[in-house]
Parts: sequence; C-alpha cells; structure tokens
Amino acid sequence: MLQIIIEPNEKYTLGEMGQMAVEGGAAWIILRCNGMSDNQIKEETSDLISLCRESGTILTIENHYKLAESLGIHGVFATDKTLQAQFLRNTMGPEAMIGM
Repeated sequence: MLQIIIEPNEKYTLGEMGQMAVEGGAAWIILRCNGMSDNQIKEETSDLISLCRESGTILTIENHYKLAESLGIHGVFATDKTLQAQFLRNTMGPEAMIGM
C-alpha cells in the first residue's frame, strides 16, 4: 500500500496534492498540519476529504485525534511521543485507523 504525507504549502492546495497522490496510486494519505489551528485545518481540508471519500483513499491526520473524529476521517497517525496507542484506541474506538 502506497502512503504519502502531504502538508500545506504555497504551491498547491491540499485538494490538489491529494488529487496528485491518488492519481499516483496512493491508497493512504497522511495529512501533516504543523502550526495550523483546528479552524484552518477544517477550512482547508474539505476538498481533500471529499476526494478521499469518493476515491476510497484512506485519510489520516498527524496527532490531531479529536479533529480526526470531528472531520469524519479514518484516523490518526501519531508522531507525538506523548500519544499512546492504547489511549488512542480507547478514545477513538475500534474502527479508527491508528498509525504510530
């Protein structure tokens, strides 16, 4: 399974990067949003979330486990060493995808 990490930049929108990733064969997109507020993330991810739902692509977000639930995406990819797998599983439930 091809995974790709995308993060905001000045050249492409998250939706455009997601489209390129899907066209390139990615089955799992990890969204990295360091330094962005939850509101900014919500505003900038609508196209990406729609694309992933339509294409069947897994979408997770780094470390923002509460936001993952509110956005209705597949789960979280934890790079924050304070986030423990068992905590995330208990918090997010058995259906959530959790990467470490």
